[in-house]
Amino acid sequence: MNDYLSAGTDPLAVEPRPEDAAWAQAVSLAARLLVGFVMLIAGAGKLGAIEQFGHNIYNYGLLPLSLVNIAALLFIWVEITIGIMLIVGVAVRGSALLSSALLLLFIGAVLWAMAQGLEIDCGCFGNANGEGGVKVGWPKVLENLGLLAASIFLIYFPRSYFSLDRTLNRNWQS
Repeated sequence: MNDYLSAGTDPLAVEPRPEDAAWAQAVSLAARLLVGFVMLIAGAGKLGAIEQFGHNIYNYGLLPLSLVNIAALLFIWVEITIGIMLIVGVAVRGSALLSSALLLLFIGAVLWAMAQGLEIDCGCFGNANGEGGVKVGWPKVLENLGLLAASIFLIYFPRSYFSLDRTLNRNWQS
């Protein structure tokens, strides 16, 4: 005889998932908007200065000249796409995975430049941050680590308020 019911436990009971908690949805919304707007602004800021962004990429010394322009265009459109997807809340986990990979790449490039003793513009926001740009250094690494932490949070807790995913998914409990 099975004693589950007499012991007060039901093996078929569905436990609430941690990502459904109100605090997790609120933090996910904040993380989505933070990472999304940073990605969108960074990508859009480079649109008006694609050639300059190509020079910034070349200055890192990590890519051959033949790949710099392709990389510049790819980075810009990937950042803009990720930004929009996170802001509207569609495919949040996938967008967070892509933003995490991109941020790890950016952190690695900045650390590489620092290790090589390069004092170059990071190329992070194009014209959005004004003349002179932001130089590679620990503040940029820490900024990217913070954004990476927010992206990783979204991988584990992708559900949030005011998301297109939530609106379109009728099975999702609010």
